[in-house]
Formats: sequence, structure tokens, C-alpha cells
Amino acid sequence: MNVQSNRCSRIPVLLLGVLAAMAAGCESESTTSDLGPEITGEPLEIIGDWVDDFGGTHAVTAQTWTMGQTMSGVFHISQYDNDENWLVAHNDADNAFSPDLWSRFDWTESGGELYNCQTVYDAATEEDARNAPPADPADPATGGCQGFAWSKLTAQ
Repeated sequence: MNVQSNRCSRIPVLLLGVLAAMAAGCESESTTSDLGPEITGEPLEIIGDWVDDFGGTHAVTAQTWTMGQTMSGVFHISQYDNDENWLVAHNDADNAFSPDLWSRFDWTESGGELYNCQTVYDAATEEDARNAPPADPADPATGGCQGFAWSKLTAQ
């Protein structure tokens, strides 16, 4: 009886060791989750439901940026940088404008307001969209977005 209890008491210790080794191996791998593109840092900071200056809706999730109204479309987010305020997305194949191409979205805050600019909407590759020059955030209410003002986004 004493031998059996010693043998069984070692099983949890061995099991914990195996689980710890498995967890350590998993931590070193990069993973793609249901929360969006490959996550290596903070979640996308502009997730939410928004309305722009023209009444257009913007639903931003970890996976997609969906626009309603006139410029409707779905954009599948592939990468982003919260520190530099940009994201790159693949235009959905069913979008009315520039299907299957790539977009770059920039965002900025000014005067307590959130603004966005779809800096590029028709890049041939993800890399082209990523490397496009960013919109000018100096005065988003009056310009800096391809010759126009940025779109102000108000939370819904």
C-alpha cells in the first residue's frame, strides 16, 4: 500500500512537468487567434462602432473594418501599428470599389476627436499598402488626407 501511494503521488508531479514544458513551447510560437491578425502586442486600439461626418458607418473589429453607406465595403485587417496609427487590410472580393486590392487606413486624434483617412484603397500588394506614405495628421479637420480633410469618427 505504501508503494502504490508513492507511485501515484508522482503522477501529478510528472503531469505538471509535462504541462509546464508544453506551455513553455507554446509561448515561443506566434499564433493567429479569433481576435484578428497575428497578435504580437496590444489589440487594435480603434475597435468600435463609429459614424463619420457624412453619416457613414464604420464597424471596426480585430478582423475587419466594415463601412456602410456610399463607400460600403469590408476590409480584412492583416497588420496594424497602434503606436504609428495605421492598419493594412485586404479589400473584400465583393467590394464595389477596388475588390481584392489592398488598403491602408491611418488614424489620429486632434482636439479630443478621432479622425481616419483611407490613405490607400487600391494598392496591388499588402507591402505596397504598408509602405505608402502616411496621411498628414497636422490638421485633420481641414486637410492632409489625399487633398481632403480626414473623416471625423464619432462613437455610436
